[in-house]
Amino acid sequence: MIKVGWDNDEKTIIIYHVEDDWSAADFFALSVQIDRMIDTVEHVVDIIGVYHRANIPSGDFIFDAGSVPFRKKHPRRGREYFVGMNYFLNNMASTLHRTYPDTYNDLALAPTTDEARKQIAALKEKRKPKR
Repeated sequence: MIKVGWDNDEKTIIIYHVEDDWSAADFFALSVQIDRMIDTVEHVVDIIGVYHRANIPSGDFIFDAGSVPFRKKHPRRGREYFVGMNYFLNNMASTLHRTYPDTYNDLALAPTTDEARKQIAALKEKRKPKR
């Protein structure tokens, strides 16, 4: 199961929680939902994915991922932070990054959601136009 919503009132961060069982279809449905949320704002949106209570995905995730219609990265989709990933999920994220570099080119790991928020705040400062 995957729950998703805005992490702040400014709608600059989307947070999702992966809990228990999930699949490639769930993950790619999440991607569509995130893009629809980003469509409602005019700025870059960073993402925090929380995997503390996630089981290893069902089926052959990478194989299943190849059967899902390929999606290009939303132009306002910022960096995605993965929190609480176990060894298997960490390797899976690395594989997605290498297999689909145009879509998964801006991924990072963070030990906690608070640390991900701190890294996003620092990234926002770097994104500000220089005067």
